[in-house]
Formats: sequence, structure tokens, C-alpha cells
Amino acid sequence: MEVPRSGVLLSLNLAAETLPTPHDTGKTGIGKHPVTWPAAVSDPGPKRRGHPRPNGLDLTGTLVGERWRIGGSVVLQATSPRIPCATFAHRMGEPKWVKRFTARGATGTYLRVVVPGEIRAGDRIEVTRRPGHTVTIGRSFRALTTESELLPSLLEAGDDLPSGERAAVLRRTG
Repeated sequence: MEVPRSGVLLSLNLAAETLPTPHDTGKTGIGKHPVTWPAAVSDPGPKRRGHPRPNGLDLTGTLVGERWRIGGSVVLQATSPRIPCATFAHRMGEPKWVKRFTARGATGTYLRVVVPGEIRAGDRIEVTRRPGHTVTIGRSFRALTTESELLPSLLEAGDDLPSGERAAVLRRTG
């Protein structure tokens, strides 16, 4: 199935940073809601436990390393899948939520800010780069969670695979 090269940002969802839940060691931004105002997009710095990260788009078929331009200037790059955590499970309040979510495999996507700027609902989205490999966010998620036999295939992404994921693949495939 061919992925469209352009679209429109239907919703911009933000959350106020809140205190940790009983299952977390840091602040969380998990309770996101649609907003009508523009939001600044910038590099949040290195990912670390207990530090809220921007919410990714639900693009499991997106290629690792694929880039989009949103609005006039913001450029984002798909880097890795969002792995469900205890904070997410606690927020949902459902037994075995993480297990069911993982089994379904419809993860979100962490995005790297290539060019910062401002976005709002209604902005045009345009794919600006599609890598030559076939490693998708969905395959990465399955390889890292439920289908470890797929791990070696993630190396096909080359430099598009973030160093943390590359290290995890190499560690687990030994």
C-alpha cells in the first residue's frame, strides 16, 4: 500500500507535565488533550527515565528515518517505536493493558526534531524523505517486544536506526 506524500495535521494534543504516578519515578505528560493554539516544537534533549517525551504520531507503517515537514518549517524524523510502560498501564486502569497493547502492535512513534518551529492543527504535512530500506516502526516494535527473530533485520536501517536501538539489537543478537 502506497503511503500518501502529504496530508493535514488533524489534531495537536498536549499535556501539562504532572507529578509521577505511583508506578513512575519522574514526571509524566501522558494525559494529552486536543488544543486549538499553536505549539512550539523543539528538541527535548536526551531521552531518560521519568522525563516526558513528545507524543508520537501513530504511524506503525512509517519507515525508520522517514521525515516530514509540518506547517511552514518544522521537520520531524521517525526514530523508534514507543514501548508501553507502567505509567501508561496505570493511566488506562485496565489489568494486562501493556500485554494487550503490545500484542496488538499498534504503537506510536518517537520523532526527532530536525528543524524546530511551531505547529497547529490544520497544518499541512508533507513527506520530505523516504529511506531506501524497509524497516518500519511497526517491525521495530515487534522485534523489540514480541518477535526477537526480527532483531537482525533492524540493522538494515543503517544510520537511520538510533544508536540506542542499534546497541540493543547488537546486545540481544550477540
